[in-house]
Amino acid sequence: MTIVVEFPPDIEKQVQAAAAQTGLSLDGYIQQIILNHLAQKNEASLDSEDDEASLLAQVNLGVSSELWQKYYRLVEKRQDESITSEELTNLIGLTDMLEQANINRMQALIKLAKLRQVSLEDLMTQLNIQPE
Repeated sequence: MTIVVEFPPDIEKQVQAAAAQTGLSLDGYIQQIILNHLAQKNEASLDSEDDEASLLAQVNLGVSSELWQKYYRLVEKRQDESITSEELTNLIGLTDMLEQANINRMQALIKLAKLRQVSLEDLMTQLNIQPE
């Protein structure tokens, strides 16, 4: 899905500068901000209402296939030792973002397992989630 967002010029410059500092592309940086915001929002709402629907929604929060493709392409370049320093910085930023998304997902899984009073392993089996 494509979403177009227009920012006032001063905000656009700030976002571009922040993206450059993290080494992420503008799209990757904005996706990271949105994912972090949604995770924080879900975490705050989970504190007040740890219901199954909220927890499952957080478990199902994913990263776009486009972002995964970019990540795997950069990993391949790193393994081939053909990665530039800018690409390496971008890869590090993407890795941090993906790790945080997985942490948020695991926290939701743990809360859901406690809510259902089952082990984490049993819950993952019920939800057909396979560890890599």
